[in-house]
Amino acid sequence: MFAPVALIFFIWCTVFVVSHDHFHERVGISLTALLACIATQFAMSFNLPQISYLTVIDRLFLVTYGCIAIGVLVSTFEATALAAHPEQARRVDRWAGIGLPLVFLALVAICVWR
Repeated sequence: MFAPVALIFFIWCTVFVVSHDHFHERVGISLTALLACIATQFAMSFNLPQISYLTVIDRLFLVTYGCIAIGVLVSTFEATALAAHPEQARRVDRWAGIGLPLVFLALVAICVWR
């Protein structure tokens, strides 16, 4: 169950390869990833029992949604505050492109072993 969600997230991480000048394409990729995660969670929910507490899979989806949302905020910051400073925007892209996948993996590890 981890593989499809991780695959969607790592494909989404390519958003930082797209130039910050193409903000609409970044948002499109992000929305597509969010919709794919929602569809995956919806499809998996039919095979799981209905319980009142969060399972490991639920926490995995929450971590994925949170990391994608942080990435959208970073892209928005680049499009607004760093539009006049392309070198700083590229630096933020590099840091986010490396940092967000590492944060995702760390949070997933915490969710799984908790």
